[in-house]
Amino acid sequence: METINHTKVKNYYNVCYKTDIVGKVSPFKIQEGVRSYYAYEYVLNSLNIENGNSMKLLDIACGRGFLLRAASKRGFKTSGIDISDEAVRLAKKNSPGSEIKVGVAEKLPFSTESFDAVFCLGSLEHFLDQKKALSEIIRVSKKNATIYIMVPNKDFIYYKFSSQEGTHQHEIQETLRTNNEWTNFLKQNNLSVSKILPDDYNVKQPIFMDFRPLFIIRRMVLRIFGLFLPLKYAYQFLYVCRKN
Repeated sequence: METINHTKVKNYYNVCYKTDIVGKVSPFKIQEGVRSYYAYEYVLNSLNIENGNSMKLLDIACGRGFLLRAASKRGFKTSGIDISDEAVRLAKKNSPGSEIKVGVAEKLPFSTESFDAVFCLGSLEHFLDQKKALSEIIRVSKKNATIYIMVPNKDFIYYKFSSQEGTHQHEIQETLRTNNEWTNFLKQNNLSVSKILPDDYNVKQPIFMDFRPLFIIRRMVLRIFGLFLPLKYAYQFLYVCRKN
């Protein structure tokens, strides 16, 4: 099996972001498999985060910078980091007021205890050393900081009825765990979990976010289906944590 290192991961994501057609914040540019800006506003709304009050927020693996933009609009002082130069290029366009750096989660270029809120959404599962990444998240978080981690569910109901398991990114690196396994993993790495939310944006996103008939029908079906889906079978989990 081919050895995966940070250089290969960087190159992989540089290609992904260089060909990205959702580089701008726009409700009309929707690419399958890529979440729009509104998905990140939805996360903040789900967490009842309305006013940052100039608190410092870090987004690890910030991608296109959509969370940074949404958080900046709510009064946070925002910083981001991503392994991909191309992602950082896009993020700086989408959130020009944010401090954004190229780097890896296992060695964050930020001072100890410097952030009030740390986000890592849909990324921990792709890190080469997840334990080291969590230790770095804990290091840069203030004593009473809130840490938000979103990760994929091995028990996602769709995987039960298809040959697919995971996203297209599994070809570079991806770890799937159940809710219990993720919860235990976080606890074993010095995080306490105060709340677990389902990642339900796919079933609650605006039905008319674009006007392609098949996608409208799909979103309507997902909206109905999501009303009855237990947490155990959600696509991803969003963990609200604090450091021990």
